[in-house]
Amino acid sequence: MIRYQGQEYDDYNVEQAGIEELRQVKAKLGLTVRQLLAGTAEIDVDAMTAVRWIVRRQRDQRLVLDAGEKYDYWEWANAYLASRVAAQAQEEDPDPTTAGSLPAGPTPESTASSTPTPVSSPESTASPSPAGATSPSGTSDDSPSPDSSGT
Repeated sequence: MIRYQGQEYDDYNVEQAGIEELRQVKAKLGLTVRQLLAGTAEIDVDAMTAVRWIVRRQRDQRLVLDAGEKYDYWEWANAYLASRVAAQAQEEDPDPTTAGSLPAGPTPESTASSTPTPVSSPESTASPSPAGATSPSGTSDDSPSPDSSGT
């Protein structure tokens, strides 16, 4: 969420920009899509002007991109950066209720046996032992056995 001049806007995503908007950005600001993406990462003034226009058009499709528009660049850039930081924090620390945890409430009674069952034992595994693992005879798999030492 971008909070700017007392309003809240959806986070900016270049994919929400249509071809008409991208052509306007190129015609009026001289930025290709690649330059817009790079400029957004660098907080370039022209890229920020384009992003601000695209984001504000969410509310009013009649807004016209004006390359010479005077606005408080720092206010917009700080609002944009704050939204990026919040989005990144959300990705790193997701809501535990949506991250696979159980919902709050009573725990259902288990009908399974309360006797622990071993998951697997070394004898029951079908995969080969990794190099250097100890064999059942107590020797390492990649070292010669006492009988094959050649002495």
